[in-house]
Amino acid sequence: GNITFSFWINVGPKQLSGDKYIFSSGTSGGGEAIRIRFNSGEFSFVAFDNGSNSKEWIYNTLLATPIAGSWHHMYIVWNGNFANDPIVFLDNVAYGVSSRTGTGSGTNWNPSTTLAIGGHHTATSNQLGGALYSFGIWNVSSSANADALYNAGKPLNHGLPSAGNLLLFYQLGNESIEQGTIPSNAHDFATMNVLDFIEPFTLPNTR
Repeated sequence: GNITFSFWINVGPKQLSGDKYIFSSGTSGGGEAIRIRFNSGEFSFVAFDNGSNSKEWIYNTLLATPIAGSWHHMYIVWNGNFANDPIVFLDNVAYGVSSRTGTGSGTNWNPSTTLAIGGHHTATSNQLGGALYSFGIWNVSSSANADALYNAGKPLNHGLPSAGNLLLFYQLGNESIEQGTIPSNAHDFATMNVLDFIEPFTLPNTR
């Protein structure tokens, strides 16, 4: 099914090595659906089909190193077809895939039963080294809202485009703040307890 992600991220030093998850979804038994992560500093999007196959799209121009230490907006669009590349926007600029590994079958990716923001949905060793803010998921595949959600570098704290297609939205910070600012208490996964970083919930079937 179609899916779009939008979030603000501030990458920390832990992101420069190892496998660190921005988002993970799958079954409670460990089966996976989608990963969004930095792996050894490179940004990648991974999707699993209903079998054991997975495909990873790597965007090695989106290294953690040059974007570390400040807030950036990411917007990811995928139509659920393994033959098509996800489109990744960083601060409203589209980036192409640098390499692909693995395979997936057709459009029947696993829609997942549980997911986590800031870590793996079952593990406790892959938590994000950094902070996230305003994390949203839509059941559409459209680049149309990338500009509006980036909002010239000012986070939208009130109102969201295409709210009718919104599956979930986590502010991950104090919502009663001035438009265009990120609060000091935005969710910092680098300093949280291992048991606290994971935020599991159910993702509706997006097929």
